[in-house]
Amino acid sequence: MVYVRNDNHHKATTATVQSAGQVVVEMLYVAGMPMRRRLAPAIADALVGGILNILEHKCIWFGAGYVKSDPWFVSSRLCAHYDWKNDGLTLSEWE
Repeated sequence: MVYVRNDNHHKATTATVQSAGQVVVEMLYVAGMPMRRRLAPAIADALVGGILNILEHKCIWFGAGYVKSDPWFVSSRLCAHYDWKNDGLTLSEWE
């Protein structure tokens, strides 16, 4: 099972890096997420830290840019098209 996951991580990161000149990763506060019952199984299964290490290594290997965003930057509240910010957005609206 671990080999299948590693193979999928390598294939996904290679495809991502080869199709983009720069990769921006949103660094989330993952330690607080398992407290949510719906997110806990998905986060535990994803092994997010491992895929980020592979992604960063492949960006260096292929010459792509790699940027880590601030974990407290509220990107989910921003509209990409109209520069509008929804300050009233809560986590319950995403479930």
